[in-house]
Amino acid sequence: MKYYVNPVLIIMLGLFFSCTSDNVESNAITTQQAAQLESVQLQADDVSTEAIIAGASKVQGNLPTPNGAITLDVSNSSTTAFLGEGFDINFNSDGNPVGAYLQYGVAASDYFDINIAANASGKGRKASGLSFNGNIPSSITRKNTDAEIDVDFGVDLPPGQFCYTICVYDEQGNISEPEQVCVTVESWGGMDEMDGAWVMVREERNEDGQTVTFETGMEACYQYSFECNDGQAISASECYTRTLGEVQINSDGTYRALFNGLERWLDGGLSSENCEAVYVEESFEDISEGRWAFVTESNRLTIVEYYFRGIINGELDEEFTLDTGDARLVLDGTIELVGNSFLITESQDDDQDGIEEIRRYYFERQ
Repeated sequence: MKYYVNPVLIIMLGLFFSCTSDNVESNAITTQQAAQLESVQLQADDVSTEAIIAGASKVQGNLPTPNGAITLDVSNSSTTAFLGEGFDINFNSDGNPVGAYLQYGVAASDYFDINIAANASGKGRKASGLSFNGNIPSSITRKNTDAEIDVDFGVDLPPGQFCYTICVYDEQGNISEPEQVCVTVESWGGMDEMDGAWVMVREERNEDGQTVTFETGMEACYQYSFECNDGQAISASECYTRTLGEVQINSDGTYRALFNGLERWLDGGLSSENCEAVYVEESFEDISEGRWAFVTESNRLTIVEYYFRGIINGELDEEFTLDTGDARLVLDGTIELVGNSFLITESQDDDQDGIEEIRRYYFERQ
């Protein structure tokens, strides 16, 4: 699954494209039904048959015998997978792994031999899409120091649970000791109370010790300094106004959404050259459609995107539709739902400095 980052509802639903991928069934599901489906133990061979792993070949038999000469840490790997999307395996090793062996369960009749570099290059296009927080300016780029293996699923794999065993190997043939990870394939939807139209009323974002509150309809700015070409430090202020933020969440696990507003961001090249803050101002309208899932065990809401259209200053800037297996991550955070409002809290350590940035999104029912 190619997770990146993004949402959005247009006022007149007739303006939207279909938000359901042709490859994925769209059926309303209750919270109780979702829990029952996700508790089913999936057969190892069924999971292996539906697995789609770029850069991998399938080998009959048991996993090769490890010598433990290199290590493997999969403690950051996802324990959640999604229908038609799969999951990511994040890992660290003290060696230089070039491949991985992966087997589902203990009863699967085969295993996958995965070329890690080929898996990374087979992840498809990275369309930019819309960030869930709109186009709020940020100097931080999301990074990940772990290595990663992308595992997709065919559309016939149902919700349920399975475990897999993985070990990595290097060019010298050293093989790590195997590690086991158990995963739940989530149903789309799965939280009855989320059905309906919602308006984002506020976002709170703490970055580098600075907390900024973005009230819908009001301008908010980040203050920071930058160094121009001659080494002089200059103050800058990047501002953002969300004039509209609406999300239609449906019980069948789909969503439709719209963000629009105004932003002012620093032109780094001209600012550094002139040694003064030079800004670019733009209006934007970002439309997004995709799917959502409620992860009961961690009280988490996950939103992924399949369609995006971005308009800048009234002109089309970007538009794309992603295939099943290539969804972008819109949001993955804990949720508190009380009456006609809910709060989503998301934590990220984008610059890998050990300090997490906390983002809180407040919604009210229309």
